[in-house]
Amino acid sequence: MASDQRCTKTPDWVYEFTGILNLSALAVDGKALRGARLDSGGQVHLLSALIHDEGIVIAQRNVDGKTNEITEFCPLLQEIDITGMVITADALHAQRSHAQYLQERDAHFIFGLKGNQPKLATAAMQLLEGCRVVAETHDRAHGRTEHRYLSVAAVPEELAKKLNFPSAARFVAIHRERGDLAGCIGSSETSYYVTDLTEAEAGPKQLA
Repeated sequence: MASDQRCTKTPDWVYEFTGILNLSALAVDGKALRGARLDSGGQVHLLSALIHDEGIVIAQRNVDGKTNEITEFCPLLQEIDITGMVITADALHAQRSHAQYLQERDAHFIFGLKGNQPKLATAAMQLLEGCRVVAETHDRAHGRTEHRYLSVAAVPEELAKKLNFPSAARFVAIHRERGDLAGCIGSSETSYYVTDLTEAEAGPKQLA
């Protein structure tokens, strides 16, 4: 299978059929395809843009050995009208250049935070420590339960400048607890995020 670096433009019929010309949220997600191989023998890795609620892929790029997900982020979104949309992505894409690109295109972001941005991640954990839960969800399905608790903290302007991430408006923490239907919790974890969305632009339910 040969690698094609062209971005697949969203066909007009996708917008007409689904009625989502003005998208609200788009997820950027990278995945390696099991069993699929390039002519070189390498595994096929795709970076996709998906509509959040529907899960419909509207743009996609191959990520070969000469590129990576970070360098393909902006080209992936270039053919899509993302004005006013919220772009979500994992911690790999918590890049200042990505945040600036989205702002220049009048879009918003919610990026995961991990060790690749240690100062941002540490600042988020410190700022969110002790913050009250502002939203929670409880799901029961497939023989298990999942509880999510969301906390939010505004990022002071001075801190955002110090972190060299001036577009950061809020940090978000989502604590997840998973267990069985009897209520016994088997695992828990807390994930951290950064967003440029202010309180006036998105409430807790939108961030969850």
